[in-house]
Amino acid sequence: MNARALPKLGTSKLGVSKLGRRLLLSSAALAIAAMAASPASAQSFQATGTIVVGGGGAGITTGAGTTTIDLANPITVIDWQPNDTGASGNIQFQSAGTTALFRSFQLQDFAVLNRILPVDANGAALTNRPIVFNGAVNSQFEFPSVGTAFTTGTVLFYTPGGIILGANSSFDVGSLVLSTSAINPASLFVGNAGTLNFTGTPNTASEVVINSGATIDALVNNSSYVAVVAPRIVQGGNIQVDGSAALVGAEAADITISGASGLFDITVSTGSGDTNGIVHSATGVTGGPGSSGVSDPQRIYLVAVPKNALITMLVNGSLGYSPAATATTQNGEVILSAGYNIAGGNLDLGEYAAPVNAGAGETGV
Repeated sequence: MNARALPKLGTSKLGVSKLGRRLLLSSAALAIAAMAASPASAQSFQATGTIVVGGGGAGITTGAGTTTIDLANPITVIDWQPNDTGASGNIQFQSAGTTALFRSFQLQDFAVLNRILPVDANGAALTNRPIVFNGAVNSQFEFPSVGTAFTTGTVLFYTPGGIILGANSSFDVGSLVLSTSAINPASLFVGNAGTLNFTGTPNTASEVVINSGATIDALVNNSSYVAVVAPRIVQGGNIQVDGSAALVGAEAADITISGASGLFDITVSTGSGDTNGIVHSATGVTGGPGSSGVSDPQRIYLVAVPKNALITMLVNGSLGYSPAATATTQNGEVILSAGYNIAGGNLDLGEYAAPVNAGAGETGV
């Protein structure tokens, strides 16, 4: 596995009567009791997290408007149970104006899979409730006792009912994965070389929606990536990646990231039943800084694969990287595929993604 390239470091006493004192003490006691009885609504992630892999030395702490996840192992898996145990509707997982921070004082790179698993009041699993982010999510390495930090790490979020990035949401991470298809924990890797297995979604109508105003920044020295996997993806926000981005409209797939070439292989095993698979709307911006040379290939992949019928990807807005850094270097590419897998960073015209109808590769883009 290739370690991610790291950036350079930046960077008169008041008299009170006895009755008054009793009233003050009584008020203070009531305030403390109220604080103790209230749910953890002031924290960032409105959920209880349990570290199920990589727990040695790791921990989750909350404060006023914050949730901090300290990581002590290269691979960590956390199961989150939202506080909202209603039976239907969106779950406000992260409030506006709050910040969740994934950090390590020991590791200059890491991967953390967050499985958000809603339940009802009886503890039964729910697969029909989308999760809403409206705050800031950051990941970083911090030098102990120095106070210097820089962005690093891969942060992955999975939930079966859908993911919505609200207009106030922002992500500043090394790399980011958003999925309604379950992610095999054994496929997690650190850095930018490996294969992620998306094994299937319990909710075939689930979607990832990135609203206008939402921002995703994955800008770590040519080595970042952004991957979104769901039966339906709506990209109306701003994704900036110094590396490659893949939006994959499917229920199950494997995505291989090659640290050496910076390219993706995308193999879809179960397509999407949605009529579009991917909608890149008029407000959507997907891009990043220009290529720094032939050793810095950058690509944007929009891959929508039909499950049973033809599929038509809807593409609008802005797709592409900033102008090339030099006149002699080709800039990043945009690869659109409605029905084909990706091999070696390009369309695999030798085979259709499975399972699809015979003519699926001829559908509109």
